[in-house]
Amino acid sequence: MRTIWLVWAVSVWLLVGWVISAGAQTLPGLQRVRPEQLPPGVAEALAESMGRAPAAEVVPASLGEPIDRSQLSAVSGFGPGVGVRGDPGRASCASPCEADASSENEGACFDNLVADPAFNFYGNNDGCLYNPPRLQSLLPGAKICGSTGEYRFYDPVLQQTLLYRDLDYYRLVVTSCTTSLKIFFQTQQDATIAIVTGPNNQPSCSGQLFVVNAGTSAGFADLDGCSGLWTFPANLQRAVFQPGEYWIIVASRPQSSPAYRGPYPCGGAYQLWVNGQQPTGACCLPNGTCTSTLCASQCQATGGIYQGDGTTCQTVQCCAIGPLPGTTYTEAEACSNGQLVNTNGGCGPGGLASEPIANEGCGVIIKGTSRTQGALNDASAVKDGDAYRFSTNTQRYYTVTVNAEFPVYVSIRSLSGPQDCTQQRIVAEADGPACTPLTVRACLPPGSYIVYIQPSFVGVSCADYTASITCGTCPTGACCLDNGTCTTVVAPQCASLGGVFRGEGSVCAAGVCCAPCNVPGLVGVPDGVCSDFNNNVVNGGCFESVPLFSFISAATPKWCGSVGIYLNALGQYVSEADFYAYTAVTRQQVTFRLTPSFRGELWGFTDCLALSTPDAGNLFTVAPSCTPTSLTRVVEAGQTYYFMVQPNVTLGSNRIVQLKCGAKYLAEFFVGPPPVVGACCLPNGTCNVQDQASCQSQGGIYRGNNTTCAAGACCPNPCAGGETPEAREAACSPGMFAGNDGCFGDSGDPTTDSETLNPAGEARCGTFGWYVFDPVSFPGAYRQDSDWYRLTLTQPRKVTLTTTALIPFEFWQFSGATLNCASPLGQVVLGTPCSPVTLQGCLPPGTYYFMLRPQAVSASNPLSGMPCSPYRLSLATEACTACPCPGDVDGNCSVGANDLTRLLVAFGSTAGPPPSPAWDAAADLDRNGSVGANDLTILLVNFGCQGP
Repeated sequence: MRTIWLVWAVSVWLLVGWVISAGAQTLPGLQRVRPEQLPPGVAEALAESMGRAPAAEVVPASLGEPIDRSQLSAVSGFGPGVGVRGDPGRASCASPCEADASSENEGACFDNLVADPAFNFYGNNDGCLYNPPRLQSLLPGAKICGSTGEYRFYDPVLQQTLLYRDLDYYRLVVTSCTTSLKIFFQTQQDATIAIVTGPNNQPSCSGQLFVVNAGTSAGFADLDGCSGLWTFPANLQRAVFQPGEYWIIVASRPQSSPAYRGPYPCGGAYQLWVNGQQPTGACCLPNGTCTSTLCASQCQATGGIYQGDGTTCQTVQCCAIGPLPGTTYTEAEACSNGQLVNTNGGCGPGGLASEPIANEGCGVIIKGTSRTQGALNDASAVKDGDAYRFSTNTQRYYTVTVNAEFPVYVSIRSLSGPQDCTQQRIVAEADGPACTPLTVRACLPPGSYIVYIQPSFVGVSCADYTASITCGTCPTGACCLDNGTCTTVVAPQCASLGGVFRGEGSVCAAGVCCAPCNVPGLVGVPDGVCSDFNNNVVNGGCFESVPLFSFISAATPKWCGSVGIYLNALGQYVSEADFYAYTAVTRQQVTFRLTPSFRGELWGFTDCLALSTPDAGNLFTVAPSCTPTSLTRVVEAGQTYYFMVQPNVTLGSNRIVQLKCGAKYLAEFFVGPPPVVGACCLPNGTCNVQDQASCQSQGGIYRGNNTTCAAGACCPNPCAGGETPEAREAACSPGMFAGNDGCFGDSGDPTTDSETLNPAGEARCGTFGWYVFDPVSFPGAYRQDSDWYRLTLTQPRKVTLTTTALIPFEFWQFSGATLNCASPLGQVVLGTPCSPVTLQGCLPPGTYYFMLRPQAVSASNPLSGMPCSPYRLSLATEACTACPCPGDVDGNCSVGANDLTRLLVAFGSTAGPPPSPAWDAAADLDRNGSVGANDLTILLVNFGCQGP
């Protein structure tokens, strides 16, 4: 601590120099320090001092903000002021200050700052250079932008020019709800940061300053400029700072440092901020009421039970649980919120600590209490577990129901003997929320057992629970043996046979059991078999301190492995996992296929980090028992890819541990050439080049083999919100029977198999695409989803219909209330992805049909490349203007090929009655009730006419 004392002494000495020189004056309330008050040897240590206060502002208009260094070069004495890191040969970097940062309460230093006799900018955050010390407040969640540097000062006592540092002091006040803090610091030039406090967390300039220590990370650090972020405390998130006051001191790196690269010009920017204001949450008070205004430590101080950060009284349950009627046993262990006393904690280092209950446990009703000791979410916190011991001479079905004022964990555990913990085994366990009865059940053969109850999370003050134990007859279930056969027995008997119990009430039906490894051609791949208190470390992979993998290749296409569930040395229920690794020589597609005799999980990942990070590119699938399940991945040349196999076990209510170690699975590995790739339009409108299967698994639209992500190739969902959804069918999918397929629907009648549009205008959001209707019987038979819309006009209206889709599509227009589905000819427009397509025209009164569907098959548009995807259809109508073109059949105020086509289709038809099948009233241009030569003449004479 000698260095810190010297720092304080030198700082005081510097203040003396300023006071002596140039008739300087002190600000009100400041005390002068006389030279004779300095300890011996201070003058000799000046060159190694930590510095003195920052100087007057250089740019008054931007007090405390990042400095424009071009304005400092004339006074700094350090050249043009571009090498803010100190060493002229090193590159500069941008200021780390963000737009939402507040400014330091003083300006940047400059040479010979004592030339300013008014001391206008002294004392803002210079700390111990003043009495009383001057500090700038720093609040949790706030960001400060400041500046550091070194400056030259002619010392009148030593009669020489010395180099001093700019010191900045910040005060951080920590309350009971701000103990969960992290301090971040980033600097533009080499700097030092220190966090100090004093006795009872109250620092002062008199006496010794104590540096906070957080395990592996000290409370100060030297940080290279431009190098990145410094975080304190390192690797710790919670409960580092006790309530009190802390001072944070920032300065340029000292000359005494071996890494000193100064001098450092004034104005080097830094950003300092504190994060981690402890949030509030729901707190269940001892009387069963709830409040959401307390943080965890405040809740515990009231004797309450904290329900977690961000929880509210609307989303949690609070209760005050009293004894149940007929309570036969009250826990003997006393509960207090002082030091945790645990006299019935179950199996521990000292053996078994438990409370005996009578009558072989049957019919017992217990009233108990529990608590935790330690900070909320602290992994080292201690939970008060309560163990109740009983023995039975008869096989019975035990049901344990617990209701607690806190989230609770309950288990039934077997012992080797009445007082023997050496072979403790979890038979059944569950955890559940507060104030909700939680039940575990197990068929127990004769032996010794404990019922174990404890809080399922920390942050619980003394709180009550009740537990009731009932006994009955054990139910049977299907038991799968290693040879694949099935027998119906109770769970303990199945375990004694070495089988896998499928659950109470399950039956031996076809496909329930299998022996996946009873196949020829197996090869040996390193694996191990777990057992209670003994994990398999042969290929434990990412779960070992040093990852262990079994490497596979194309030469290991098929092998047999085994996993299971076991108890570790701490008595914790653990699922064994087997890890495999494959390194590709060239770019390849690999497939790992798993057939387990149990319900399993198959993972694929790039490294151990990706295994625990869902968005890091890992793959995951559940493999049902006796069902082959695969993961396929393209592996780049030189890349190592990993696979993991483990049981699929869900923690929760009434979970019974029943999968023995050694449960077998068949693993198969296939290596092949990589798939052809093309452009994939993802649902958010972005484009990636990948294979077709990967594209469609993400809900993307595959544009075809060897296509590229050219500009405009993809767009986001065209439905912006507010549209009326397609009403008569869901998104196309296997087995879909559509209700708006018009002429192609089940009835073949567009009058009923279509959706009605509002003639006043509206917007619709629908889906269309190609899909496999029956993937089991006809796995490659694609169907085209068509959507039909009907519009009825009672007066002439100018109609505008616009469609935007994600896939190539066709937009058809038909007319006539008696549309002939045998040959529904009409106007068609082809649409491209992301580009709006419009049909527009002035239509006379009548009924019109519009059809949307994906484009037909072509070499550039394979069916599988156009999966079901959304489109937007908008309708707008307005009054028609006069159309000057006789011969306009389709009502678009012009005469062209579409008008001629419609007239030729209707040629020779009459209005009847009854009307001819091809009758089209719009083609009867002379209005004589038939379509003939005169109508054709009118059209041809006006062919090419263009209206407004």
